[in-house]
Amino acid sequence: MELCVIDDLAALNQVTENWNNVYESDPLAQFFISWPWISGRLKRFDECAIPWFVLAAKSSQGHYVAFFPLTVSISKQNTARFYSKISMAGVEASNYPGFICLPAYEERVSQAFATYLQTQEYGSFLQLEHLQRTDVRMNRFIKEFMTESMECHEIDHSHYTNELDNVDNCIVPYINLPDSWDDYLQGLSTNTRQKIRRFLRKIDSSGDFSISHATQETIDQYLEILLQLWQKNWEGRKGAEKCKVIVYNMYINMRHCFQHGSLYLLVLWRGDTPIGAIANLIDHPQKTVMFYVGGRDETVKSPPPGFILQAYGIRHAIQNQFKVYDFLMGNEAYKYSFGPQERQLRSVLIHHKDWAKQTDLLNPRTIPEALKLTEKLHRSNQLDKAEQGYRQILEVQPQHPKALYGLSAIMQRKGEYASADDLLRYFLQVQPNDVKAWFSLGTLHQTQGHLTEAESAYRTLLSLSPAADVKFATYHNLGYTLEQQEKWKEAVDCYQRAKALKPENLETDVSLANAQHHQGLLSAEQQVQYAAINYDLGTKRQQAGDLEVAIAYYRQAIAMQPALTEAHNNLGRCLYAQDQANWRDAIDHYQTALTINPDYLEADVNLANIRYAQKQLSPDKQKHYAIMNNHLGVHYRQSEQLKPAIEYFQQAIAMNPKLADAYYNLGLGLQVQKKHSWEKVIACYQQVLTLAPNHHEAEANLGNILYAQAQLSQQQQDYYANINYQLGNQYRQKGELPIAIEYYRQAIHLNPDLTEVRQSLRTALEENDNVTIKVSCAKA
Repeated sequence: MELCVIDDLAALNQVTENWNNVYESDPLAQFFISWPWISGRLKRFDECAIPWFVLAAKSSQGHYVAFFPLTVSISKQNTARFYSKISMAGVEASNYPGFICLPAYEERVSQAFATYLQTQEYGSFLQLEHLQRTDVRMNRFIKEFMTESMECHEIDHSHYTNELDNVDNCIVPYINLPDSWDDYLQGLSTNTRQKIRRFLRKIDSSGDFSISHATQETIDQYLEILLQLWQKNWEGRKGAEKCKVIVYNMYINMRHCFQHGSLYLLVLWRGDTPIGAIANLIDHPQKTVMFYVGGRDETVKSPPPGFILQAYGIRHAIQNQFKVYDFLMGNEAYKYSFGPQERQLRSVLIHHKDWAKQTDLLNPRTIPEALKLTEKLHRSNQLDKAEQGYRQILEVQPQHPKALYGLSAIMQRKGEYASADDLLRYFLQVQPNDVKAWFSLGTLHQTQGHLTEAESAYRTLLSLSPAADVKFATYHNLGYTLEQQEKWKEAVDCYQRAKALKPENLETDVSLANAQHHQGLLSAEQQVQYAAINYDLGTKRQQAGDLEVAIAYYRQAIAMQPALTEAHNNLGRCLYAQDQANWRDAIDHYQTALTINPDYLEADVNLANIRYAQKQLSPDKQKHYAIMNNHLGVHYRQSEQLKPAIEYFQQAIAMNPKLADAYYNLGLGLQVQKKHSWEKVIACYQQVLTLAPNHHEAEANLGNILYAQAQLSQQQQDYYANINYQLGNQYRQKGELPIAIEYYRQAIHLNPDLTEVRQSLRTALEENDNVTIKVSCAKA
């Protein structure tokens, strides 16, 4: 038997007939592995640049005997390394996936597919979701991984349980259809049987109501009706933006299935007004109808649109000799009116036992996704994680240009200039005319004070005739390089060239003004104006952690306007944070700020902090300034400036180790910042409870973190669930609904059986968004 890999649409389309032949010959085949479904999903993955491939097996005679469609994605482990995850294609929208196979080859194919996935694809994880527990084939396939080197375990079903309704998506209600409609009705309760007959008779005989199904001419109209109804039903619960994405994907799926004769779409009308619609997927070879999606006008109570359409769909299935009506995932209560049985689903994770020690965790197919995630980490200033991502990409593709460039930028940010230089020069060997690399090389030299080398790099870049944006930035930086060499005339010329390219650019305007100020060319009014601009730019650079540039801007602001108190204070903070050798200078600027404005609280606190570091603050003043530091920390945290907030909280604790509020605020800051270990956050909340045992917010936050780390017993989970619930009620009463919603959600995570919390959450969501949220009560 021969294995081959299909990973492009052209090759995939060539096996259409083979796929259909195998599917129709496979008694275990399910719709979500059929050609009408899977060809649409793989086409969509291709459009969205999602990596996929199909494992195909051929017999010794050369004909196909099995197909297994898969996707590859990446996740991150705790060490920040990427690892690959192989999943079954289209599983996010389907039940019962797997592979199709001619029965005579099943055992050999299972062995061959399992061996390939363990040895040839660099996927540390194989994630198999939504499998029937009774699926003999997939159970046999999973057993192939039960070796000494592999590990298999089930994903807890709570992962697939809805927080509002407690709907369990590991349960699939379905009906084995009898040969006649009357036989089906006899199997229902008397009340349900009478309701179905009464309502369908009303539809069949009344001129007010009618049901029609989509045709080639009406399919787009009917899809629009269905999806608009669905969106109105669910927008309040799922959110408008998420609903738009879901609606678009459902439209693509259904349109594709309709073109392949595998969609039956019904619309219920009252006169000319649609009041309900459902779409059923049709598996002709397996004689199965699957309820895919429905929508209804919730203002219409009688006759009930959803109930009627389901009954009509079941009757149609029986009349057309289908054998199964499948409601798909979810044990919503309404499905049980129709007398279904249940299937149980399970999801399994498979991986090498030593997967965390592997070095080849990144599948080459996922390089684009890894790069996208790494660049996102880079943009969000998570430099260590981004560095790891770039290095993993380079392990697979050593000359990957964007990874080389990104890693060099991080090395420069971290002060590892030699490494940054090596990476850029290696990059320029591969792409010698890349203007971004030359620009980065210039800034690298400029940062190190290698001004001649920086000037040379910038002039080389300009000789490459870069685009206007790059030319502008290059002239600006070259001007600063020349300014540092006191080549004032050339510097002004460069700033003027940069300003000509972007007249509205503030930084270039300021740089030009600063150079002119050095030459005594600014009026008094201009000095006041540019002092304020320099201060604003200094604040932005300080917030970004670029202290060297921030200090330069603050000094320039003070040179132009010596009485600018905020500039003195912020310059003092930068100098204090930069180096102990600068503390004397920092003190001078704090004292200058207080001389200008004796009531300037932050300068007073900052001066006290530096006096404390010099052991020059009395115990009483330490307690006073601890409270002031805590207040300043809260101010910065509310302004979403977490770094200074955390610094002030830490200073408060240093001055008064018994200040419970400072520990609580520090715990919150560290938790939101997500740059510190959970142990530090836990220690903060534990210290709060030692000092203030009735601090319920700290207690709840501590419990929630311990729960996330699986460190709570069931009894403890119930205890912390109640605390979260009570806090949710308190914040809801105060009108702080977003906070209340988070506490309610956490209570549900801790104890899913708290029905009163679900109702409170639903009410809070409605109040917060001013909408009515659809309720779908699960079977008890």
